[in-house]
Amino acid sequence: MTAIARRAGFSPGTNGRTVKACLKTVRRDWSHLQWWRAVGDNGQVETEQVSYLAGAGFETEPFDDENAVVKSLADQLIDWNQPAPS
Repeated sequence: MTAIARRAGFSPGTNGRTVKACLKTVRRDWSHLQWWRAVGDNGQVETEQVSYLAGAGFETEPFDDENAVVKSLADQLIDWNQPAPS
């Protein structure tokens, strides 16, 4: 989420709070956007995201009662710091 915030031009806030608040608004007001693709820097996702991610071909594993973690996260990330191919 840190990379998403920086790419958008703002600070992610402490523990990503700014991004999380933004995503909560997106889920509520613009649910057609793929909000569920925004994953924490550590690969952790909320339970609500798991079915959406599975539908897009991402595998997760349980982390705790409320969260899961994306398997092979590094292999699946978009590196926002790399220039786009021309």
